[in-house]
Amino acid sequence: MFAQVKDIAVDEQVTELLRKVPNISALDPNRRFFQVLIKDNVALRINLPARYPDAAPVMTVTQPLHHPWVLSNGVVWSEEFQSLHYKFDSLALVRLVDMVLKALQPASVGTPWQKGVQPLETPAGRAAAAPADASTKALSRDVQGTSSEDFKADIEKLSVEELRALLTDKEAYATFLSSLKAMGGIEESIKEVISKNASLAQSNLEKQQQVAELKNQMAIIRSTEVPEVRDKYDKLAKEHNSILKNINTKTLRGKFRQSSFHRPHCLPENGEEWR
Repeated sequence: MFAQVKDIAVDEQVTELLRKVPNISALDPNRRFFQVLIKDNVALRINLPARYPDAAPVMTVTQPLHHPWVLSNGVVWSEEFQSLHYKFDSLALVRLVDMVLKALQPASVGTPWQKGVQPLETPAGRAAAAPADASTKALSRDVQGTSSEDFKADIEKLSVEELRALLTDKEAYATFLSSLKAMGGIEESIKEVISKNASLAQSNLEKQQQVAELKNQMAIIRSTEVPEVRDKYDKLAKEHNSILKNINTKTLRGKFRQSSFHRPHCLPENGEEWR
């Protein structure tokens, strides 16, 4: 059932993609592989993996483009793609393709930009990553830099083999990550957050006693004052109903008729009866 619901949601996204993106076409009958022209002789291909929308679409270009998002193997990737809500947004594919087309149209055909690295969790990244044969010792050197620019510079210093080791070897990745000085600041921030959470939890525990006291006061009010007020209300309601009963039209007419019989001079002429 859940698989059917997922397929329906994906079909809705595909329908919106084919309807709103100009000149896009499906390359397979299942509508999971598409192509759209970026510029002359360069097309963008979008492949929806079997795990979509749990996994992001895989995009490639038919010719090398000089752009930070285009890798040497032709794969198009950016961390911005992960910000889209593929599971819940019916226009997620439209937004993705529109973002990529606008970014790649100014790019020139030629040598690929060599900065990007395809993340390991994407299908294209797993296919492109070769078995790691670089030594993890090369990745354990201290990384000097605390800003994002310094961090990028240190990443660029790594060789291709070292980058592949980062993507395929968990131990190498952990070693490299622990060598970053910026991680020390993150650990301190985590400790600070944990300390604040502990203080907040202690404050909540102290307020539980206050909540219990308020509940007791409410129980006392319900058991003493509420019944008394309810009795007063019932008594006033009975008086109100009694007054309404005595002043209604039928009752007043009957009382007036009875009083008229005790006053002969008030009787109607010609033997007419009171109505």
